[in-house]
Amino acid sequence: MIAGDILSDTPIAVSFFDPVQKVYEVMADAELNSLPVVENEQLLGTVFKDDLANIADRALPLREASVSLSPVFAAQDCHILDLFRLFSENLQDMIPVVENDMRYVGYNTLIDCVGSFSDMASLQEPGGIIVLETSQRNHSLAHISQVVESNNAQILSSYISSGIDNLSTEITLKVNRTEISDILASFGRHEYVVKASFGNKKESDSITDRYDHLMNYLNL
Repeated sequence: MIAGDILSDTPIAVSFFDPVQKVYEVMADAELNSLPVVENEQLLGTVFKDDLANIADRALPLREASVSLSPVFAAQDCHILDLFRLFSENLQDMIPVVENDMRYVGYNTLIDCVGSFSDMASLQEPGGIIVLETSQRNHSLAHISQVVESNNAQILSSYISSGIDNLSTEITLKVNRTEISDILASFGRHEYVVKASFGNKKESDSITDRYDHLMNYLNL
């Protein structure tokens, strides 16, 4: 999924010639703390509400208000994971999106990206979650997939991150089954470390054992 696929419905923007008060009003209507500044369809940058807070004369055009514009933007083909990086690094609630010639085409909001990522990553689908820990040089997604599929299950999504010590790798899997006991057992047999798991795991405790023994006795 890319930035051009998840543009907000209305490509709102303000002009460098708009008075500060109008910029405030457009931000309020859009429920945003930042807005693209566009002239002749070209993106000039992003203006922030906080930077306008100390301007006493709100009748001043934006160009005379001595505010700095953020140069951050995303190309239409920017992947959604790169969009999350831009949001995180720049603490913006909106990222302008442009074509190759810097022509402004709209913006992405963090809320829209989270919703789209949820759909893309099957986060709303029922299933179990397994967190594996391996060395950085000793993991194969192909083999991990084989282990899951050998138990008649499929991986819906997967994420890889470095461990706290930077020597290990954490692999988080979402599978299409909530009952994952057999999958966990298979990972154990293949010497994977299961750091955490979330799903329905069959319990074989003493009560269950006694119940089975009783049923066997009554069937004699």
